[in-house]
Amino acid sequence: MKIINKLIYLWHRQSYVKYWKKSCVKDNYIFLESQQGKNLNGNIFYIAKELNSSLYDNYEIYLSYSKERKEDFVNLLNNYGLKKIQLVELGSKQYYIKLSAAKYIFNDTSFLTFFIKKPEQIYVNTWHGTPLKTLGKDVKNDRFKIGNIQKNFLTADYILAPNDYTQQKLTESYMLNEIYDGKFLKCGYPRNSVFFDNDRRNKIREQLEFGNKQIIAYMPTWRGIVGQVHNEIDFMEDLLKSIDKNLNDYQVMYVNLHPFMTSYIDFSQYQHIKMFPKQFETYDFLNVADCLITDYSSVFFDFANTKRKIILYVPDEKEYVHERGLYLDLQELPFVKTYNVKQLINEINNSDYYSNESFMKTYCHLESYMTTRQLCQHVLFQNNSIVEVKAQKNGKKNVLIFAGRMVNNGITTSLINLLNYMDSEKYNIIISMTAHNAKEGESFIHALPNYVSYYPHSGKMVVSFLQFIYLGLYYFRLIPRYKSNKIMNHILQYEKQRLYNGMHVDHVINFRGYVFLNIWLFCQFQCKKTIFVHSDMIQEMKNKNNQHPWTLEYAYQHYDNVAVVSEGIKDSTIAISHKSDNIVVCENIIDYKTIENKGKQEMTFDDHSEISVDKQLFIQKMNNSCFTFVNVGRFSKEKGHFRLLEAFKQVHQQLPDTQLLIIGGYGKLYSSLMKKINEYGLNECVFLVKNLSNPLPLVKQCDGFVLSSFYEGFGLVLAEANILNIPIISTDIVGARGFMKKYKGCIYPNNTDGIYQGMLDLYHRKVEIIDVDYQQYNQEAIEQFYSLIDEKSK
Repeated sequence: MKIINKLIYLWHRQSYVKYWKKSCVKDNYIFLESQQGKNLNGNIFYIAKELNSSLYDNYEIYLSYSKERKEDFVNLLNNYGLKKIQLVELGSKQYYIKLSAAKYIFNDTSFLTFFIKKPEQIYVNTWHGTPLKTLGKDVKNDRFKIGNIQKNFLTADYILAPNDYTQQKLTESYMLNEIYDGKFLKCGYPRNSVFFDNDRRNKIREQLEFGNKQIIAYMPTWRGIVGQVHNEIDFMEDLLKSIDKNLNDYQVMYVNLHPFMTSYIDFSQYQHIKMFPKQFETYDFLNVADCLITDYSSVFFDFANTKRKIILYVPDEKEYVHERGLYLDLQELPFVKTYNVKQLINEINNSDYYSNESFMKTYCHLESYMTTRQLCQHVLFQNNSIVEVKAQKNGKKNVLIFAGRMVNNGITTSLINLLNYMDSEKYNIIISMTAHNAKEGESFIHALPNYVSYYPHSGKMVVSFLQFIYLGLYYFRLIPRYKSNKIMNHILQYEKQRLYNGMHVDHVINFRGYVFLNIWLFCQFQCKKTIFVHSDMIQEMKNKNNQHPWTLEYAYQHYDNVAVVSEGIKDSTIAISHKSDNIVVCENIIDYKTIENKGKQEMTFDDHSEISVDKQLFIQKMNNSCFTFVNVGRFSKEKGHFRLLEAFKQVHQQLPDTQLLIIGGYGKLYSSLMKKINEYGLNECVFLVKNLSNPLPLVKQCDGFVLSSFYEGFGLVLAEANILNIPIISTDIVGARGFMKKYKGCIYPNNTDGIYQGMLDLYHRKVEIIDVDYQQYNQEAIEQFYSLIDEKSK
């Protein structure tokens, strides 16, 4: 049954575009979603409660739920008499239809990654709290996972901002500053309106027969990982036992924990401690509390509206701040901090009043009993009851640069070099990216300059079943070509809307220049477009079959600029495009200062580095007196490693005091090359090193650099070796030829014999270190880049 349900879910999701296209937006449909259907507490609950009133009888209100939470949703709606609210199951056909047809959409976090907002729809993102803990790019070791939240913010017409501080933190942490074209609503949180309802507070206290008892609410931050909570559970049970022993019969503590954790704790063992009652919405019950105990949760910003006691219990403050990060110093907050149970109990029993007026003026001044109604009527009835604010722009152009996968290769290095060399005052740079895993993404983000924003792609492309089939037919060229361009643009337009809807961009640059779907994707932008060409694409198609000829021809004809990284690959690009007026040379920046500094660093290996021999033996070999040839390039066919090996075998037979080092990143030929080394009996003098984040100290130890490639776009490794004062040679290929000839470098025939002769010349000191003015080189290269995006220079 689970498999069948999964297939049904996938079928409906594949059909989402179909529902999205067929459904018409209905002015009286309102769609609500909280935490992707996993919860019905907080802002969305209070909006649902408001919409249930007779003021909105002309509207149909839909609320999504995840299947496992249906019973909880039904019970809570029934308990509050919210009969107008219609439930739709997340991932069902009705879910996609109603979401696509609703004029008004409210969410407190984000929709799933497939979501595409229609132009006619109005999307309000209420978010779910004034931030204390760091968010977005400020979260340590978790910065790559923010793409879907960014997407939802950019898509939203309105984002709630209960104070200037929240607007600032959301804007900065999700890098919305210059690209968000929606508006912030200066409005309190709907969930906080209950704190101004004393009648409701008294009614619940009377219903639960609290009388004069002191009601204490404990709402700690969730610290565990679902499925790995045993340490957290043990800590919580010990804490609650200790607190329970110290409470008296006139005190009751109600605890609100993560649902996963609650299921492991037996609350019947406590005399004075209970769970939050399930029949009440969380904040509705929290309002009855006389005192709130929390730690790093933003709930204290909300509860402060009651002007009742707030205690922070933070025994792990230093560790938590170090590991998670906070925007505010707890010591500066107007709430008592406690670090052990004795201090906590003393403070619970302490009747002293602590003023937090200044705190409330900063964070709570927009909260009121009427907040929810004002929000709903402002959005639905346009009664202008709430101030709308657009983010201020700095007036600079927004340049979106697509980096693709951030693998450790020459293209990634050239992009980082470009970003480091750019004038940060000239443009707003946003890097759009994909990655196969968070580790890959985090590594790239860490290398970005501070002035650069980033935007990770989230989720997978959403296409119908027929569109999926069509993409396959197009890729394998099994359909008439004259019909394909229009249909491909049609399909990718949806993907552009899914990922970039709402983002303000003046110029888009497909820097990666590979992967046919991404090339089509950036064709959809209605602004200036540039695509980079980093290699001889005719050779790429011939030798690696990794490019799509129809796509390249269309792209090179329809992008405003086709930027080739060297003069040598211009002719092959024209041969693909059959057009030359938009093809320009834009050479790679060579960050020579960084290269020099990295070369001076101590040699270190990464945890995931691989060496073809024992590490200690390798270190000994690198410190011997042999002449060491070095090659740097991914373990891929076009790098010519096998013919380099063949040439070295001949050299080593004549000159036994030689050895060869090949350093590479990703690539499929590492194992095959290892076998060939063993076959030739060269495993004592040929060494492979894979996945080294900084290979330059190792390169600097070598005596001569050999570029053995069959073809290159440029060959950045040549310049890196030259900067490290190593003699360099290259095969006579178009990408490297221009650089080597310009600076009187040594080039050899593009074959095994040519490489062999070049290695002999290196060994016999016949190859001199070439002299390049890299400062002048970079000045010319950056001006070439600026000319792509500066209309005045066209």
